[in-house]
Amino acid sequence: MTPTNFAKRVVELTNEKIVQTLADPQIRAQTQFGRGKDNEQETRESIEEIFTRNGLFCTLANNDRINGWNKVRDMMYFDINQDPKLFPKFKIFASCKETIRVYPDMVRDNKNLEDMSKEQEDHICDGDRYLFMHTVKSSEPEMQKDWHTKFEEEITDSQDVRDWEKDT
Repeated sequence: MTPTNFAKRVVELTNEKIVQTLADPQIRAQTQFGRGKDNEQETRESIEEIFTRNGLFCTLANNDRINGWNKVRDMMYFDINQDPKLFPKFKIFASCKETIRVYPDMVRDNKNLEDMSKEQEDHICDGDRYLFMHTVKSSEPEMQKDWHTKFEEEITDSQDVRDWEKDT
């Protein structure tokens, strides 16, 4: 699909107004596209300019591969033996067929073991890496709260308790 058709399709399929789209910094490179299936004319515009013209506004993603892949691993980290209440922050649902297909095949780069190989299908994984680099602070996975802790927080957060504390 040409960049013009791709941007139009994304906007068309989205029910919400798209405020921001993270994109690989290469999107700014000015290249020349040949004619597509619809005989779209050649251009020297960047993909970013084409996307913007068609209503898909892009923010350049942080393309730091090493820290990005570490962030993905951090988000997926889970060790039931360490603490059974610990859950990963990134969960992949059964409906995410392409994600389930691609992630298990990701392999490390033979020359740089902290990086993933660039010789594989990695667009879905790159998208996750960009998202995590821009939105998530690295940390240990969240602890699942038991019912008593949740109840206690609800009680101490109520307006009655705050009023009582002011009066005492």
